[in-house]
Amino acid sequence: TANDIRARIVSVPSSVMKQFDIALKSVSVIVNDKDKYFFNINKGRNYFGGVTTFLRDYNMISDEGVITPKQSKYDADNKIVKIYIEEQQ
Repeated sequence: TANDIRARIVSVPSSVMKQFDIALKSVSVIVNDKDKYFFNINKGRNYFGGVTTFLRDYNMISDEGVITPKQSKYDADNKIVKIYIEEQQ
């Protein structure tokens, strides 16, 4: 959402969050099967932090601060999250 982007976080569905070990503090993330990032996990609030580079790389926040939310799908196991950004038509 636009508010998440302003806060520099990525909300995570609880079904994905439940797949992580309780002690896990960060996770490897692959976006659109090509770009790799490491995000911090905030389990209590169901979001990833440390995502600013990802948000900029995928044009969700511009250098001028313009916010552009995008739809995505998640696939996860205990060590890797895959995010697929849906292209805007």
